[in-house]
Amino acid sequence: MLWVVSVLVAVLVTAVVISWLHASPGSEVAMLSLSEDQELPAHQSEFYRDVLVTEDFHGLTAIYLRPDSTSQANDGGCVQLVASRENTRVEPTFGCGAGPFPADVVMKVTQIAPRELRNRYGVGSTLRFTVVGEDEPYFVRVESVGPAPR
Repeated sequence: MLWVVSVLVAVLVTAVVISWLHASPGSEVAMLSLSEDQELPAHQSEFYRDVLVTEDFHGLTAIYLRPDSTSQANDGGCVQLVASRENTRVEPTFGCGAGPFPADVVMKVTQIAPRELRNRYGVGSTLRFTVVGEDEPYFVRVESVGPAPR
């Protein structure tokens, strides 16, 4: 009888751990404010108009393009990650939202990521940037999956 109970407990614990892992893909590491008052990085100012921008996040800046009437497909707006400073390379990262799904973008920290980002999260970590908020003010929630932040 004790053997049956121990097997049931083991199965139950395994099921709980697996469901928890699937329910929480990453841990929240930051909540960044999006603002019209935040300045775009100088090397990006000619490319964007009427956008919301975050403060610097370890060498990255998130830019949110609000939904407009020109696109019914991306009615959740779009978010793009750019380098906060000129002459810093960032692989293109861009994502849009639609319907109930918010604009988000997922990136892997690579060797060409800004040094501050590599130092904090390590090469191989994955970060997810999700726009949250029904009405302004909007925020960008940053989640991390991978090695623990340093």
